[in-house]
Amino acid sequence: MEIQLKELFNKHKNIPCVIVGGSQTMMDFDYKKFKGIKISIGSSILRIYKKFNINYLVTANNEFPVPEIPFHLNFLNKLNKSITWVTSDTACYSALFSEDRKIWDKKLKINYCKYDDRHFKKKNCSPKNKCCEFLKIYPNRETIYESLFSFYNEKNSIKKTGTTVAEIGLVLALILGCNPIFLQGVDIPKKHYHGKQLGQKYYGYQSKFADNLLDKTTSFLRIKYFFFYLRNARFKPYLTRLYQRIVIGKNNSFFSLTNFHESRKIFYYLGKFAKKKNTRLIVLSKNSTLRSVKNFEYLDSSTIKEKFANFFK
Repeated sequence: MEIQLKELFNKHKNIPCVIVGGSQTMMDFDYKKFKGIKISIGSSILRIYKKFNINYLVTANNEFPVPEIPFHLNFLNKLNKSITWVTSDTACYSALFSEDRKIWDKKLKINYCKYDDRHFKKKNCSPKNKCCEFLKIYPNRETIYESLFSFYNEKNSIKKTGTTVAEIGLVLALILGCNPIFLQGVDIPKKHYHGKQLGQKYYGYQSKFADNLLDKTTSFLRIKYFFFYLRNARFKPYLTRLYQRIVIGKNNSFFSLTNFHESRKIFYYLGKFAKKKNTRLIVLSKNSTLRSVKNFEYLDSSTIKEKFANFFK
């Protein structure tokens, strides 16, 4: 069932939450005993979904999960039925795929909420992209960032989309009204991790299931993108993607082109907003670059039960 973003504002006001990223420290937290809201970002859910129930899954990409990919739809439908999937349709359908409403309306068994992550002030992308069609479908819709600031009658300081889904995970936590907000396994590295250097496929928390599903996705998409670019006579984007995946990130299931400096700007503005609303942002990963961002506190995850005993059963 579809849920509108406006329905989520202050839904969990003053209830603690934890945002779960996919880094090596992601399991340094007692999720089962935590009495708050659990938000999984990106593909991190593949590494944890059997270990405890997630309340919200936040995604913003056109690779995972995509309901039009059968084994992705199958995975989504295996999640606990109380979960709400908060996803950017503008990201999901920006290039290769087209939205199949029959799948969303009839085959997807979990609740979902769609948002725009890029069309600030309702302007088309430059150059115009496939996702810009959503401006016609939802002419009055703001981006999720603009929606956050509009709801609280604050001036929006964020002018363009972020580079990781972690920023949007934090936006959602602020929309929900959660306080305090813990960030576990959210590192936002300054530079790329290479599987070859680390001797493993993924630099974060290890999971054969996650690696296998993402490998399967990469193979599936490689073929799809080849014919997509061939059909549209767009060879440069295909060669760029091929280089990124096969040459640079050949031992990684997914290769992320994270722009640390852009992400840092957005986290800074969100931290400033949180402080104004008396919302605490607490980083629990010792390797997280968010430790150096203003208005983000750092707490060693081993002491969290001592510091916040009332949040655990």
